Amino acid sequence: MLFEFEEFACKPGAYDASKSATHHFDCLEQKLLEVHRKEAKLQRLLRTCENVVLEMNLPSLASNLVVQYYDRLLSIELRSLSDR
Repeated sequence: MLFEFEEFACKPGAYDASKSATHHFDCLEQKLLEVHRKEAKLQRLLRTCENVVLEMNLPSLASNLVVQYYDRLLSIELRSLSDR
């Protein structure tokens, strides 16, 4: 193993190749991080869209009591956010 490393490290341009590979790896890592950020944003958007659809369909799917509880809970949540 050590002999293989010495053989590689002593070749002309080995340092430059290593430096280039490290830079390429760092660039790919940054791109992957950006993809994960976009994925998280899209998941939040999807969850919000699903919540809107569920809220719009609640009156036709649930009893009046459930809708009243939901409206009350929503008003309490909004009130607590506006108090800050």
